Amino acid sequence: MKLFKNLVTKWVREDWENQRKLNAVSGSGRAMKVSSATLDDEMNTKSSVNFKFHSAQGGTVAQVSWYDSKRDRYESDLYIISDDKDLGQEVASIIMQHHLRNG
Repeated sequence: MKLFKNLVTKWVREDWENQRKLNAVSGSGRAMKVSSATLDDEMNTKSSVNFKFHSAQGGTVAQVSWYDSKRDRYESDLYIISDDKDLGQEVASIIMQHHLRNG
């Protein structure tokens, strides 16, 4: 489990750094969608968990959405990650919480 957490943390950190570089180049202060999936793609992949990150004053807002086949509906949660916390570790924690809660 620790290996999985470290691997996810590494991926998230790399993506986070790449996104920061893109934001610095574009000069845009607007929140950008991390994934490039469309709503149709999300609906066709019912087993997926989707993340969207939004810049906020003092931190980052992470929106996690997924399809709950038991209830036959889409669910969504919001998490606030303050600037003083490591984004990679927090996202790994969110993934672990989601996995434990929803299997």
